[in-house]
Amino acid sequence: MKTLLYIVFLWTCASVFLFSCKPSYTNSEWLRLADEQVYKDVDSLKTLLSNVKRPLELKGEERLLYGWLLGYQHYCKDASMVEDSLVVPAADAYINGQDTVRKFMSYQLKADYLKWIGKPHEALAVLDEGTRLAEQMKDTLWIKELQVRAGRIYCFVLKDYLSCTNIFRWLITLMDDPGICYSLGLSMAFEKNDSFPYYMSKAADLSLMRGDTTHAIFILRNMASASTYTSQSKKFVVETVRRILSLVKENSQESKLEARQSTLLFSYESIIDGFLHLKQLDSAQYYIDKYWGLDSVHTFNHLGRYNSMNTYQALIDYSRTGSFDISKAYHYNDSIYRTFADHRKTNRQVTASNKQLTADALELIVERQKTQLSLMVVLVVAMGLAMGIIVVVWLYRRKLQRVKKQVCGYILLQQENEKLIGHNERIIRELQHQMAIEGEQAHEQIEEQRNALEILQRQTEELRGENRGLQQRIENYKHQPSEEEIRKLKESAGRMHQLEERERELTAELANNNELMRKLRENPKFLGAAEWKKLESITNRIYNNFTHRLKTQYGHLTEVDIQLCILLKLRFTVSQIAILTATSPSSVSVQKNRLKKRLLQKDEHLFEEGQTLDMYLWMY
Repeated sequence: MKTLLYIVFLWTCASVFLFSCKPSYTNSEWLRLADEQVYKDVDSLKTLLSNVKRPLELKGEERLLYGWLLGYQHYCKDASMVEDSLVVPAADAYINGQDTVRKFMSYQLKADYLKWIGKPHEALAVLDEGTRLAEQMKDTLWIKELQVRAGRIYCFVLKDYLSCTNIFRWLITLMDDPGICYSLGLSMAFEKNDSFPYYMSKAADLSLMRGDTTHAIFILRNMASASTYTSQSKKFVVETVRRILSLVKENSQESKLEARQSTLLFSYESIIDGFLHLKQLDSAQYYIDKYWGLDSVHTFNHLGRYNSMNTYQALIDYSRTGSFDISKAYHYNDSIYRTFADHRKTNRQVTASNKQLTADALELIVERQKTQLSLMVVLVVAMGLAMGIIVVVWLYRRKLQRVKKQVCGYILLQQENEKLIGHNERIIRELQHQMAIEGEQAHEQIEEQRNALEILQRQTEELRGENRGLQQRIENYKHQPSEEEIRKLKESAGRMHQLEERERELTAELANNNELMRKLRENPKFLGAAEWKKLESITNRIYNNFTHRLKTQYGHLTEVDIQLCILLKLRFTVSQIAILTATSPSSVSVQKNRLKKRLLQKDEHLFEEGQTLDMYLWMY
């Protein structure tokens, strides 16, 4: 029955593995991946959000995060946020959070949503609230971001150009930024303020200082366009456009061809308009000819400008000859109709092709899934039969291995117990010897040593009883694993035990054979600073940096405490320690008790098992 359960379990695991052809992410994982793309790649964010299944059924923090991310995606794309009703509760939640960047971004998302649903004044209140928080935090960058958004609402939604101008006048006192200077100039142009060219020119100069020629050209283009429809002189417009053309020429190798062509088309149109107002027909005709020489002039995207150029040419012809050729206008209108018709036909063909490709792709996916399903069923059946053949052998081998591990564990535990028994017997002998030597001089320690002795003897008897039980288990298992392997394991463990015992004996002998140690044991005397230094060096060399380890673990020990630890580690008796430190045996006992209390300050469970201070330091 047990074997059958193993087969069913393995068959189920194999089926799940085969049917899991690709990783399946949960909504939480998709949201986490999308959240990682914030401030990085909006397109990737959009793709990841599209994988969230049934977003309207999300609950709690996941629902808020989804609403925030969706609103952020629309905000970055400057798309409509009318449907993003989750932005407000999500923004309020993050505004009350600890993430400063997301907090200020939430102010902008909430304000943008309110602007889209036709509540610009409420949007301005939200931006002002965020600005006050940024002022408290002295965060100039977020003050700029929030107030620039407020200025755009005043300018493009409320048409309150004076309030917009006041905002950007205040911002320009905080930082000398080309974007702020440009926005100030643009709002002043809408306000019909003749000072707008100053700020736009300053914005272009700042962009050029930063090496951003493309942005400078953009600013100058808009300055020329604004000047055309204000009280600025047409001569100023012509000069501005000529400056644009010089920058385009300098930037021709770095900029993209499409952007350069668009800039030239706009610039030629502006300069032609200016020359016509100045009644300089030859100059206007010169730039009309240059306009027709551009590669992109006949593309669909520039049909409106194509019409403007025909109008300008007609004005020049009429000014020179008193008439113009009406057939050109008819020809132009026909070309417009044909172009639009061709464009609509192309769009219809592209749409039909995309639909057909989508249908074909879905059909291929369905066929592929059917084929995969059939193949998986065959593989599962074949694997189930194979599993049925090999599982019995595998289970038998596993049982043998488990038995072998149990036997090995018993042998190792038995050897560990024997090692501990030997260690306890050695400590018992040392305690008995110490009690015999110091019986008259350390009465207060006799009771502690007697208790430790009784605990060690009781522990030794328990370990011997446990070893007898382990030996009986090993005898019961001898017929299953190899007896030769058991014998080798016992021999290995025995050799390791002998080596450890030999190491301890050699270490003790090495310490006792040192000349200074031999003299101090035979004829103890008060130790000077040089002798203490030698004694510490001997201890560290023999016992693996004993004092360094002690100072690292117990940093609060005094130098006198360290010296007492050295003497106890080297097995000096209380009477010998009293002579070496020029104190009485009772003082040494008091000092040992004080040292024990200091060690307990670091670890209150240190001596709970009856261990004495001497035993702890011998094993440290």
